[in-house]
Amino acid sequence: MLVPAVLLLGRWLGTLHLGDPVATALGTPVGYARIALLVTAVGLAAFGTSAAGPILFVALIAPQIAQRLAGRATPPLLVSAVTGALIVLVGDLISRIVLADARLPIGVVTGVLGAPVLLWLLVRANRTGSGG
Repeated sequence: MLVPAVLLLGRWLGTLHLGDPVATALGTPVGYARIALLVTAVGLAAFGTSAAGPILFVALIAPQIAQRLAGRATPPLLVSAVTGALIVLVGDLISRIVLADARLPIGVVTGVLGAPVLLWLLVRANRTGSGG
């Protein structure tokens, strides 16, 4: 239901990264784009959480890993989605195969595995001065 909206609104993400004046000059309706992207993102997060449970870590780490793996040459939305799917798949496999006796939810497994990666990326970005 929201996938067509994501595909249509995804083209504005590149211009919004350039800043408001440049995005406006390129013809992007900045205010409308932000509201539409926000509503779509909240809807997707709500559907995903209701279906899979609270796997909050994936939303934080998948775009960071995808950006470092693919660079800026490929569409960030597609690469982030594939990276997030792979993270959830690996977490599910670990929780089902390796930790079969513990029966931990996938959200716990992805959080335990992903928190050190997220902290490492934050520390690395802070050391290089690209953390914002």
